[in-house]
Amino acid sequence: MVRNARNSLAVFVVAGLVLASGPAGADPFRSAVGTGLLGAGIGGIAGGGSGAAKGAAIGAGVGILAGGARQNRQQQQQQEQQARQQQEAEAARLRAEQERLALDRQRLEMEQQFQREREMMQQQQRQQQVAAPAPAPVPLQTVDSALIADIQRSLTILGFQPGPIDGILGASTVIAIKNYETSHGLLVTGQASHPLLEHMRARGG
Repeated sequence: MVRNARNSLAVFVVAGLVLASGPAGADPFRSAVGTGLLGAGIGGIAGGGSGAAKGAAIGAGVGILAGGARQNRQQQQQQEQQARQQQEAEAARLRAEQERLALDRQRLEMEQQFQREREMMQQQQRQQQVAAPAPAPVPLQTVDSALIADIQRSLTILGFQPGPIDGILGASTVIAIKNYETSHGLLVTGQASHPLLEHMRARGG
């Protein structure tokens, strides 16, 4: 009889261990029942029926407290995990915002650099388009009348009509010289010179 009772109490102890040793997320009721059975079994073995009752009561109370503590720890861990996830998400958002701002600054700097280069090119083109100053006219008195007459003669031979061959650099002779220079791709000056005369003579003038 005593042996059967002890065997029954041993079953309580085993059942209590199974229920009380659940995972960290076990609910307080299960923990209280398991710890109560464990306490009842140990109390019954140690002190008989009255010991079983006291053991069950104490075990149930301890189980409720232990289960509540474990649930509180689990909730705290979940809250900490959620807080970490929120911090990581906020950090990722800040990094993405910083990268976007960096790209915007880089694009703006490239646009400004392109604008500066384009303005410099336009300025250079405008400077190149500015007409070069015309060469200073050769004073008439410094031009050899014989040279002018030879040029007039060559122009007449080549068909450019410089007017009378008089050794005077008049308007007709200047126009004839310019026409000759233009037709042969020379610098247009309208002035008499020895290189011009040699150029015309080389072409039959």
